[in-house]
Amino acid sequence: MFSLNMSYKLLNIRLIRHSNAAPELNVWNIFDAEHAPFMHGKRKTGEGMDPSYILFENDEMNVTLDTQRLPVLSFIRYRSIMVHIATSDHSVVQYSSFFGVPIVQKYSAIPNTGNPALGKTRYTIEIVFYLTGFWKPLAPLIKKYVTFWLGNTWVEDLVMKERREKFLELGFKDMAGLPREVSERNSRQQKLKLPLPRVLSEVDEHPFAFKRLTEILVDPKLE
Repeated sequence: MFSLNMSYKLLNIRLIRHSNAAPELNVWNIFDAEHAPFMHGKRKTGEGMDPSYILFENDEMNVTLDTQRLPVLSFIRYRSIMVHIATSDHSVVQYSSFFGVPIVQKYSAIPNTGNPALGKTRYTIEIVFYLTGFWKPLAPLIKKYVTFWLGNTWVEDLVMKERREKFLELGFKDMAGLPREVSERNSRQQKLKLPLPRVLSEVDEHPFAFKRLTEILVDPKLE
């Protein structure tokens, strides 16, 4: 039986990065469930992400089913339900698990006042593992792997963040593109709005999607 009184170890891993992408793109990037297999697909060392499925989403959170592959042993896949919660300060808190190990992550983005030369936004990625039992002595190995994973993911996501920043500065709007008149460009008008518009319909077509539960669960009123 699970108990908070059991012996446990909290493994905290923290990365700090900088970019010229605005803070609100932090939320946009994480809530964009479609990009995972394209930007984080199979890497040179074998690890990567398969397509994500959206199970539930509203204007401040979403729940996804994610599948990832281990490095070298890429034939080993592990699935996790991920809950993402957006906050008003452009941060995202994410709850998930790693082979049954509970995880909480926070992705923060704040204006960089310390050294603007590094970029106008300071991004902080912090992840905490709740380790019990045989997982505790594996903490150094987990830290090495996760730091490696997060570093690669940041580099891949940075391309998206900075490209979108450029488009937004030109006046780009989702599903519409750039303004037809050049004189209307260079005007950042679009604001982040959740849920995000989707291109691929399959990202929210998993049988466990909230909107489809009536197809697989019995309505007690009909029994």
